[in-house]
Amino acid sequence: MFLYKKSKEKCNNIVIRTVITLLIASCGIMPLVAQSSTKEANVKESIKFSGQLMLHSSTTSSLTGRFFSLYPGVRAQATASYRSFSLTAGRNVDLINSYDSDANMLVFNPSFRKSFGDYTLIVSAETFFFDQSSNLEMVVPALNFTRRGSVNVELFVLWGICHRVDYDLFSQRLSISKDHAGYTFRLTGWNVNFVNTHRMAISGEISKRLNDNFRITVASNYHHNLDNETTDKFGVVRLTYSF
Repeated sequence: MFLYKKSKEKCNNIVIRTVITLLIASCGIMPLVAQSSTKEANVKESIKFSGQLMLHSSTTSSLTGRFFSLYPGVRAQATASYRSFSLTAGRNVDLINSYDSDANMLVFNPSFRKSFGDYTLIVSAETFFFDQSSNLEMVVPALNFTRRGSVNVELFVLWGICHRVDYDLFSQRLSISKDHAGYTFRLTGWNVNFVNTHRMAISGEISKRLNDNFRITVASNYHHNLDNETTDKFGVVRLTYSF
């Protein structure tokens, strides 16, 4: 009988300690865990800022593969990102011909990004404001499909709408790249319809990341107008600082 009572008291003590522990956990620890989770969620959902400063031997167009100016230029841009949305604002300046160069422009690019495993879809609407020709303000809605793997593939389709002038731009860009031993090798081709002309371009480039912030790129470009059979060949050296 004595052993039975002692065992019963021991069981009661265990139950009481268990209840007290659960109450402490629910009143003390759980709010801390919830608060910590809330803080982590706020950090993950905060707006992220990044930027780039680029110095290039000539200003080229990623839309057509042709150059805006063969003179050296500098480009500064900043990006604000929130979840799948981002907004990039950039300014490009021709360092030699700073008054009437087509390379002097202001660019805004809002975009939405959605990833599906190794595949990424980006919907954007880049807007250009040129200093030289106010009638060449242009909005460029675009779709960008990217696949990441041992070989990266990017397909870019755009339709440029030029304000106050009677012509549009329709372009497709296919890019294939490979990372190896710290280098990135990229081959890009363009098929462009612009101002009632059909143009094609191809570019081969090699880039090397110097450290966490700096990257240097060397590219060779070939641009051909199929209507008047004119050809442009030029090289580009670009130094990029990312922060």
